[in-house]
Amino acid sequence: MTERVRIETYGVFSFLMTLFIYPIVACWVWNPTGWLFVAGFHDFAGCSVVHVVGGASGLVATILAGPRLGRFDKPWLPFLCRQRRQAQFDQEAKEQLEQVKHLEQVDEIKEMVEEGKLTN
Repeated sequence: MTERVRIETYGVFSFLMTLFIYPIVACWVWNPTGWLFVAGFHDFAGCSVVHVVGGASGLVATILAGPRLGRFDKPWLPFLCRQRRQAQFDQEAKEQLEQVKHLEQVDEIKEMVEEGKLTN
């Protein structure tokens, strides 16, 4: 959302999140009288209060901001870039697999030398 709205809008959003939303949800979860705490909800290291609330609010803010109309004059370009990255990844994975096969062959030869089947 930070890249999609003006800095003033993001500042207001951050202010409201810090002042209202996070404290309320934290109270529900961590306060012994909070309704989620009483219901038996257990929060591991603050992951639900921080990550779930942050993710949900980011999703709502993105929905409110709407699509990026007119942002990209070539909408097919990211797809082509993705294909190129995928081809490069496939090539690197193939090269790494060949290295692993080579190392397995080296290990097999070492074992055969240790067993006395091969001599140096």
